[in-house]
Amino acid sequence: MSDALLGWLTKRRESQALKSTRDHLALTLGCADELSKAINSACDGNLQEAEASIKRVSQMEKEADFLRRKIADELAKGELPSADREDLMRLVRTIDWVADWSKDAARILAILLPGFSRIPKELQGISKEMSTTIRGCISVLADSINRLGKSSKEVLDLGDQVERLEEKVDEQYEEARKLLAKIDDRDLKIGAVILLSEFLFSLENVADWCENTADEVRVIAVRQASETP
Repeated sequence: MSDALLGWLTKRRESQALKSTRDHLALTLGCADELSKAINSACDGNLQEAEASIKRVSQMEKEADFLRRKIADELAKGELPSADREDLMRLVRTIDWVADWSKDAARILAILLPGFSRIPKELQGISKEMSTTIRGCISVLADSINRLGKSSKEVLDLGDQVERLEEKVDEQYEEARKLLAKIDDRDLKIGAVILLSEFLFSLENVADWCENTADEVRVIAVRQASETP
């Protein structure tokens, strides 16, 4: 990464594109918050609250998409070298995938809601655990991005934390798949089991894209460290 981009990232007076990037990140974190609330509400039988949270996930994801396009427009008008613009756009796009998969999980949850009480309690519990871990994963990711240009070591350490949390989600997902295999078709119809499987897969993908984003942040941090005198 060039000195031009590092200066742009760290200067006191932030550009509109950087502000939009942070707003985009905040919306993504909001998606994870609302998804977690929706899952917890569904498990507690509060379907109206779950539906309200699902709607908020969808709205936030739309706003995040709008901001991603706005960031692209801002970068196109800027004076950064093309390679630096590509660095930032890759970062924004990977963040956007986190929001996309959160929305996908929320949309499937909306379909499952009417019969959610019939889902085995163990699977409801693992869903809550996955969403909690994912929320923590995105929170740590946000910290790492916000520390770019300040401390490369802290950014790398936070990236390692993201990776550990993603591995925890993988373990939870593996446990969920084992529970799926034990579902009695007298409890859930095959269609509902398939949707539940897709729902869990979407949750796992949220964590995967957190890790992918952390990798992009690491690249920026390493380049920053190598170019600092």
